[in-house]
Amino acid sequence: MPIQLSCRCGKQYRVPDSATGHHFKCKHCDARIDVPVQAILVPTPPTANPDIIDPRMLTELNRIREATSSAASNPGMLPMSRFRHVMAFPVWAAIWHVPIVAFALLSILHLAFILPAILFSAGAYLYWRRIRFKFIGGCANPGMVLSLLPPRIAVFTNLKKRPGSDWNVIKVMSHPLRRMSTGRPSIGQRVVAIADYAGSGAGDPQSHWIDFYPVVADIVCTHREHLQRLLSTFSDEDWKELGGGLRQLPGPKLEDRIYRIYDFGSLPKYFPMSPAQVSRLVDSLFASCWPIELASKGLNPELVNKASSYVAAHDMPNIITICESIQRSEGPSGFALTATHLYFSYKETGRGLMAYSEMAGALTTVAGIEITTRVGARLFIPDRHFLRQSTVSLEAFVTELTDG
Repeated sequence: MPIQLSCRCGKQYRVPDSATGHHFKCKHCDARIDVPVQAILVPTPPTANPDIIDPRMLTELNRIREATSSAASNPGMLPMSRFRHVMAFPVWAAIWHVPIVAFALLSILHLAFILPAILFSAGAYLYWRRIRFKFIGGCANPGMVLSLLPPRIAVFTNLKKRPGSDWNVIKVMSHPLRRMSTGRPSIGQRVVAIADYAGSGAGDPQSHWIDFYPVVADIVCTHREHLQRLLSTFSDEDWKELGGGLRQLPGPKLEDRIYRIYDFGSLPKYFPMSPAQVSRLVDSLFASCWPIELASKGLNPELVNKASSYVAAHDMPNIITICESIQRSEGPSGFALTATHLYFSYKETGRGLMAYSEMAGALTTVAGIEITTRVGARLFIPDRHFLRQSTVSLEAFVTELTDG
């Protein structure tokens, strides 16, 4: 990167950065000019060049927004290589293309195989169309390399669909980092990930998405100017949010899943709810759970007895509702609600309780539900224990409790 220097006589010079630490004479006044080393220690941040974006991408982006009625806050507008995508993610490409080749060869023997070959060709076309739309209209998010063995990244995004409360999350996931076009990454390296979003949470389809699927831009794109353009779209505050979110995650051994991130300093003050208010929430939100008075009509009596004993031992009010795990072969597991606490017992989490006054919030994802306390402790219950409506109801229940 050229270094701009000026002599005391006013003459301006541009020298290559390889000249750092050396000196030369001014051609105008013969004065000695030293090239300082520190001149290259503060790199010029990359700047976005809108001229490198293909106008056809802008047209496609507008079509995507019209078709989906949604818009990414920071669309990727990234030209992607199909070959690089197949090398990084071969399974889905094989699912669509191997049958095409197989049926095409079989059609030589019998024309009846032409139809499935055509159907799989149509599916492959739609698959690649969706992938292309993802990298054009998907949202660019800041990410970081967490480890190389195994290769894993963490990506920060906001899942909210409309103005209002933020649903900031970090997704930890395995990723084919060896396929990055910029070379082998280092732990802690910043990356840009393009993501599409899916699902709805909290019983309100307009509240937030429940999952997103990021792909590191370097994996599918070799155009350095586009990668630099994407990096330049993030401010120092964006990277600070990612760093702050990573500090909230529970320890170095992280599961591959979504973690909700909170601004603990701005949480509303908790106002205790009366047993009648909790009971009203239970009645309106937990249609798929069992009120305690219905225990004799099918609820596992062992679970009821264990939950009742636990509640009594911790001097808590009586149980209002129990939601039993659908994995009944694993013994008595599920959660119970009192007027003040949530009691849980699962194979993955063990037994325990969380007071409503300690809760910061909850998040339903495709993998399960996570409930976080105000001191950052996290309870994650896998989705295999729930009916879909139960996880959504529990998230809505905790959200209403913590919105006080």
